Amino acid sequence: MRKLLTTALVGALLIGAAACSGDQPAPRAGSSATPKPKPSSPAPPPDITLEFAGDVHFAGRTLKLLDEPDTAFGPIADTLSGADVTVANLETSVTERGTPEPKQFHFRAPASAYQAVKAAGIDVVSLANNHAMDYGRDGLDDTTPTPRTPPGSPPSKASRSPSSG
Repeated sequence: MRKLLTTALVGALLIGAAACSGDQPAPRAGSSATPKPKPSSPAPPPDITLEFAGDVHFAGRTLKLLDEPDTAFGPIADTLSGADVTVANLETSVTERGTPEPKQFHFRAPASAYQAVKAAGIDVVSLANNHAMDYGRDGLDDTTPTPRTPPGSPPSKASRSPSSG
């Protein structure tokens, strides 16, 4: 995205410089031709609003928020949905399966967490955190969608090495 915006800005600057690089030739004596108008400057690139949210999970005291997933994020959803792109860190496994990994804290959420994330206006979730595999490979497989996953699932995928299957 940064490269695209930089390319667009450089292109706009070059076009602007070319448009201002010289004067129109003076009409010949006795000529009634009117000079051509100079081209106008291109419009600046549009602003793009990005929102980044921190850790999101629905474990413990926040689990009851998923009783009404469309309002689970409360009033902050207005801010999140107002951006062109909103990214949050989904700090949980979204699964009903799996075996807890040998660690102190485990976060697990039901599939309605996806509906809550979508309703809040979050466009992309990151799973690059220490809870994506709280419930092992089964939990990670449930948390990350495949092309056959129904609509409403999160729009990102955890990275897996080729040897991990």
